[in-house]
Amino acid sequence: MKPVYLKIAVGNVKKSYRDFMIYFMTLTFSVCLFYVFNSFDAQQKIMMLSTDQEYYINLVATFMLILSFFVVFVFGFLILYANNFLIKRRKKEFGLYMLMGMPKKKISRILIYETLFIGLISLISGLLLGLAVSQLTAILVAALFKVEVNFHFVYSSLAMLMTVLCFALIFVVIMLFNTRILNHYKLIQLLNAEKANEKQRLMSLPVSIVLFIVSLLFLGAAYFLASYSTVTFVEFFGQILILGIIGTMLFFFSLSGFLLFFIKRSRKFYFHNLNMFVLKQINAKINTNFISMGIICLMLLLSIGALATGLNLNEAFSNDLTLRTPYDTSIVMYEHDLKQEDMYRLSSGLDIESSDWVELIRSDVDESVIFPMLPEKSKNVFANATASIVLISVSDYNKLMHNLGQREIHLAADEALITCDMELIQTSLQGGKYAGETVTVFGRDLHLINDQIDVLYPYTMSQGGNYGIFFIVNDELTANEVAMTSIWNINFSGNADEQSDELSQRLSALRQENSEILGSYQLYTRTVIMMSDTSFGMIFTFIGLYLGIVFAMASTVILALQQLSDASDNRQRYQVLSKLGADRSQINHAVYLQIGLYFILPLGLAVLHSYIGINAVCNAFSFLGIGNVTKSALITAALFMLVYGLYYWITVQGVKSILRKAN
Repeated sequence: MKPVYLKIAVGNVKKSYRDFMIYFMTLTFSVCLFYVFNSFDAQQKIMMLSTDQEYYINLVATFMLILSFFVVFVFGFLILYANNFLIKRRKKEFGLYMLMGMPKKKISRILIYETLFIGLISLISGLLLGLAVSQLTAILVAALFKVEVNFHFVYSSLAMLMTVLCFALIFVVIMLFNTRILNHYKLIQLLNAEKANEKQRLMSLPVSIVLFIVSLLFLGAAYFLASYSTVTFVEFFGQILILGIIGTMLFFFSLSGFLLFFIKRSRKFYFHNLNMFVLKQINAKINTNFISMGIICLMLLLSIGALATGLNLNEAFSNDLTLRTPYDTSIVMYEHDLKQEDMYRLSSGLDIESSDWVELIRSDVDESVIFPMLPEKSKNVFANATASIVLISVSDYNKLMHNLGQREIHLAADEALITCDMELIQTSLQGGKYAGETVTVFGRDLHLINDQIDVLYPYTMSQGGNYGIFFIVNDELTANEVAMTSIWNINFSGNADEQSDELSQRLSALRQENSEILGSYQLYTRTVIMMSDTSFGMIFTFIGLYLGIVFAMASTVILALQQLSDASDNRQRYQVLSKLGADRSQINHAVYLQIGLYFILPLGLAVLHSYIGINAVCNAFSFLGIGNVTKSALITAALFMLVYGLYYWITVQGVKSILRKAN
């Protein structure tokens, strides 16, 4: 008898493939994403990697693996939700099976076969798609690390095993869930499922308006605390989340109570085509689903925020990476008794092409001294500035310029040039009036000579300025001052990595031998910084893409299933419209409009939330050099249009199919 039930299950899937489309697509994309973001361990097989590069690739793989333990729960919820929609739509079908004498145990078997059939097809499809996409991500990773690729087909047995096991577990849970649901219902409930109505809340117009205003006040307070300053954003982060969540829920809770009232005032719009029908449908749906719409809005916020912030952080780590690494090796010493001659002796035998010894001097003035000269837009950035301005002698500055192939400068005894070591600070300083202004340093009046601010990297450094603002001054001013930091920048003519390692070993030996001569120091190499910054940028990008796509897909799937469920429940209403004279084009237009409005409502508020939130996060991470977010915003918008557009189209086609069957 088993083949009979298997045949029924396969026939059900083939017959209702449109109904299963969203379920199948959700499963396939979930499997694909899960495999791709867990296959980094295998992708390095096609790359010519050094030991350090392998370490950073493995670091990316570890981050993705940890993240996947969270993502699999999201996928599980999403697939269970989609499955629940299918079960709800087929209650009457199950009731007819029971009416014809089929026991619940046999119906459960049919459901198990259906789940296995769809699950197997979607698992295979998702893995095949994941294998194809993972080849592209391998090439992308190789391009980011700037390594040679020995391209051949690769797959990750670990990622495949994890994917199969995780989704097999999800399918087992679905089978148990379906059996439990089926056993819970009585025959009369299954047969009368289509007659069950959703409960509508009734709320007076004044109460709705008051609650709507309260929701705006909550959201306004959250926006204010998030955008006022980085300090308030960090200090009141928990309160901002609570205010935002409550405000969002109240927004949708109150919306259905007065939305129609105000739209009806525009009679021309309200009575145009089937707008009256569509708006009442939307209003009723918001009325019953305000909690899920609020949750979807917050999920979309997470999705947009994860995508945009991840891309922004990647941009910050990769921005000016070549400019920030002008030297093969930089040794930055804070507590030492070494001179340039000592460093030459220490590096004897190494193939040094060029080297510079630069000293940074702490001045007796802080950054507040330039406050009156700043443009108005930047004064809040330096309102509480307390960091000391760092001095560099003009001779040391010219050494740096010579190495970079840039123009050297000459300064009179009473002149100074202002510069900085971070692009974000440069942006804040631009537009100020500095030339001709006087500052007093070590008791001497100095006249600033420039309005155009350039970025100066005194050594090979990672993202984020370490010193802030520099004054380039005449050598006489710093001649008798003790350096706060001494820097030795080196370019090698041979293998830079090997010679940097050798120099590092010599420095460690010297420090162990005599810590008074060489105390605290840091050794930076171009190779390590480029790899580490690229790796961390990649980690943020992949985390953003992973979470962003997952939450975007989860949100759109829930919206799509709610609309499909709504169409199933309201087939008779559309039949009445047809009998009243509404033609096919009018009904199709109503479908497009209803689904479009339902998709846009939570997205619109989520975009507003995201605008405030992303700016606040970018300001909080400004020390990493996050600046213009336009590029990441455009990429995020493109990805959202792709995911949102795809599920919108599938939903429209599904609803139209349901209505065609009804007619």
